[in-house]
Amino acid sequence: MVLHLAPEQRERLPRLSFLGTPLHPVLTDVPSSLLPLVSLFDAASRTTGSEDLAIVAYWNNVVAVAAAVPTATTGMLDYLRVDEHAPGKRTGAIHGALNGMAMATSIGSLLLRRRDPRRPSGAAQLLSAVTAGLVSVSAHLGGELTYEHGYRVDAPRTIPQLGESHAAEATRRAAAD
Repeated sequence: MVLHLAPEQRERLPRLSFLGTPLHPVLTDVPSSLLPLVSLFDAASRTTGSEDLAIVAYWNNVVAVAAAVPTATTGMLDYLRVDEHAPGKRTGAIHGALNGMAMATSIGSLLLRRRDPRRPSGAAQLLSAVTAGLVSVSAHLGGELTYEHGYRVDAPRTIPQLGESHAAEATRRAAAD
């Protein structure tokens, strides 16, 4: 199901940015990086028998789930601002659904680990591997939304060109310093 709002409702939603940069893409780095690492640390822990690596996997999962809350919130606000007929709206819905599934599997993995994070069960490790796959596909779709459909991408700004006299003056000042 593709969610949409009337144009006047969309305009009332905030466009969350920090220093002029859309916030959602910045926030995605934490969960989309840490969640696949959970699976990697699980595999390394299982292979080596290292309980320390299992603890690293556990805390990566905790931090990623915590970071996913503001990431999902800003992503949903960005998504709801898009017109229902805009190209990529369905891709955005799939992106969000995959992220929701990834959070469900990640939280499931955390719950299975809570008794003894040093020795995660096979089910907990399987869920972390599924999470890694979901996040990877979702991240690809997020990139498609930005680079193919231009979501939250403003028109490029014109950068004034320095004339030769300006460049020569800047070079002279730099050499004098």
